[in-house]
Amino acid sequence: MIKEGTLSNKKERIELYKKTIRVLDTLHIKYFEDTPCVKCNSNFIIKTEKGKEIKTIQSNKNQYSLKLETTELQVLAFKNKSSILKLYFKEDDKTESILLFEFEIK
Repeated sequence: MIKEGTLSNKKERIELYKKTIRVLDTLHIKYFEDTPCVKCNSNFIIKTEKGKEIKTIQSNKNQYSLKLETTELQVLAFKNKSSILKLYFKEDDKTESILLFEFEIK
C-alpha cells in the first residue's frame, strides 16, 4: 500500500519514481461515500497539472474503484508533457468533480 487516507483541505500527492516503476505495478484506488449513487454514471478523471482532461474511466456501479497501471500513468505524463497528473472523481453529470489526489512522476 502506498497511501491511505481521507479527503482534506490539503493536497495529497503520490510520488512515483521512474527508476522504480515496474511493468506489473498497479495502483488500486477505492473511493467511498456514505451515500453512494448506484444509478449514477460515475467516473474517475485524470487531468494534467494545467487541467487538461486526458483520460476518463467509468467506475464500477456497485463500488467506486479503479485499477491503474503505473506504466500507463508514466506514458500519460510523458505524452501530455505534465509530470503531475491529477485524479478526480465525478459521481454524475450534475455534480462537480472532486480532486482525490495528485501523482507526480519523478
